[in-house]
Amino acid sequence: MPISGNEAQLNALKTFANALKSSYGSQVAAQQEDQLKGPTGNLLSAFGSEFAFNVIPRFEAPVPGVGRPDIALDVGGALCGYVELKAPQVSVRNLKGHDREQFNKFKTLPNLVYTNGNEWILYRDGERKQTVRLSGDVTDEGAGAVEERDAERLSAMLRDFLDWDPIVPSSPKALAELLAPLCHLLREDVTEALGNPESAISQLAGEWREYLFPEADNRRFADAYAQTLTYALLLARMEGEEDLSVSAGGPDATERPRATLAGSHAARGPAGADGARNRRRASGADDLRRGPGGPDPQGRGPLALLLRRLPRRIR
Repeated sequence: MPISGNEAQLNALKTFANALKSSYGSQVAAQQEDQLKGPTGNLLSAFGSEFAFNVIPRFEAPVPGVGRPDIALDVGGALCGYVELKAPQVSVRNLKGHDREQFNKFKTLPNLVYTNGNEWILYRDGERKQTVRLSGDVTDEGAGAVEERDAERLSAMLRDFLDWDPIVPSSPKALAELLAPLCHLLREDVTEALGNPESAISQLAGEWREYLFPEADNRRFADAYAQTLTYALLLARMEGEEDLSVSAGGPDATERPRATLAGSHAARGPAGADGARNRRRASGADDLRRGPGGPDPQGRGPLALLLRRLPRRIR
């Protein structure tokens, strides 16, 4: 007889609790936060399956200019949000010292969960939205620390987290506030890509300086490029465009796969080849394709997060 969704979620939470009890009960010395990674990733995947989401946790996910959250979540092939883990004895409600300094950077992330295993907090753009505290201490009681109501409340939070859909802005100011954190992430990613002088985006920066902004250093270029790209994509989306992609130009365009702005690979010829300028326009965004942990051909990086966040209209 198949079990219900509620029962499956409760079982998944109990499995998580038992795993933590076993791990933290070991006498072998180990980094406390790291013991949460595997069980938390498994729990998120299990709950996601009950919501009909394909959830893939990616550990130690670098975000340029922000930090390295413990988990990034690939949901349906796109970056959805981040999870930061703290040791069970650390309060995630009252962060102090280094943890508080870290949070001040992480709060720029638009969809973020903090947890120590017993307590879960959902943040949106740094604002606390939901908090779930389990009935007992999972590291001490295991499954005995979990009640049905815990699974129900955590299920509601994680569904909201994994099915994240940004609020439609109602004013120019609200729109700017919505997109500012993503512009920041893109700017930092552009700055990192500019560290490679052979990258397409570095060559594009040279053209900007030659024709538009001769005094723009890398930081100013990265800021201008991130804002231009963000608002160009926004306008395209509001005009009804669904496939926000570009095709590289040049005589060999038919031989290259399509270069999506969400981050797919684009095969590029030498910088001096015919059509190079168009290729750089198409592939500048390709330099931003990296997702959690490095280069990612499936576009799970900050640009993919931006595309997921763009509203289709302004009220």
